[in-house]
Amino acid sequence: FACPFRKRDPRKYCVQHWRSCALTPQDTVARVKDHLYRSHFIFPCPRCQELFKDPDAVRLHQKKPEGCEVRDIEHTDGVTPEIFEKLRSKKKVQRDQTEADRWRDIYKLLFPNEMTPSPYFEAVQEDTALSPDSRELADYEEYCRRELPKDFRAALGEIIHNESQPMEESIRNRLLDIVRDCQDRV
Repeated sequence: FACPFRKRDPRKYCVQHWRSCALTPQDTVARVKDHLYRSHFIFPCPRCQELFKDPDAVRLHQKKPEGCEVRDIEHTDGVTPEIFEKLRSKKKVQRDQTEADRWRDIYKLLFPNEMTPSPYFEAVQEDTALSPDSRELADYEEYCRRELPKDFRAALGEIIHNESQPMEESIRNRLLDIVRDCQDRV
């Protein structure tokens, strides 16, 4: 299985800066969770959301007499203590749930408003030697992977909203999976 952060943003989580994310496939979802705890745990101040290296640094920051300004920022590039607790308590939802399904649940927990990619590790294809045309094509492909599912979800939501009979959530999710699979084939 792949690191969910690498799957979401392969450019950011590249070999140069995030070797374990880019080069290490995980055998099980338990190993993926261990990787998330080791490599992606972040410690934000609950008030200003500034990030610190450990919980002690957060406590020291909170004890400063001048205090900090309350800010409402959502951290999407790390495992917060709240997400950590949810991950720790995540057990198989269904008896026959596969490891791939469990990985997808983790991805949805980390990135709730995004389409879930394939959970499987893909060999590194860093783009340091790409020609300008190849770079442009790679940028377009990444843009399509990111934006097409959002646009499809919005269009589907509008159609469902305008229809008199509501569509089951499972069918809606299945349609999104079909779009992703077709997009991968293209």
